[in-house]
Order: sequence, then structure tokens, then C-alpha cells
Amino acid sequence: MNQIGMVTDYIDPAERVVATTVKDRQEGLGSLFGNLFSFFNLIAFIALLLGGVGVASSVQVYLRERRSTLALLRCLG
Repeated sequence: MNQIGMVTDYIDPAERVVATTVKDRQEGLGSLFGNLFSFFNLIAFIALLLGGVGVASSVQVYLRERRSTLALLRCLG
């Protein structure tokens, strides 16, 4: 019998004591960091998309303002 089993034999079930091992804690912590990493990847992807939309909008405004100049330069060759 392992040590946790021996300890739980002496604990009254009414006390609601939970015994966990280091391995259980490591797995839980690994899962937490995995979820956190996925969340940060999602945030980074959204930020990248918003940045792309901002750049596209800026280029569109710039080209709209310069349209007449560009048309004249094309006509003149």
C-alpha cells in the first residue's frame, strides 16, 4: 500500500480531506499553462488581424487622396 493510502486510512471521511500527489499537481499545472498558451495565441492572432485591417484602411485612405495625382501621372506616361 502506498503512503497516501496509509494516510487516508487515518482520516475521517467526514473531514473531507483530499490528498493529491506531486504528479497530479504537475498535470494540472501543465494543463493550465497549455490553456494559457492557447489563449495568448488567440489574442496575438486577433491583434495581428486588427493591425492588418488598420494598415489596409490607411493605405485605402492614402490612395483615395492621391487618386487624381496618380491618374494624371498615368495619362502623361
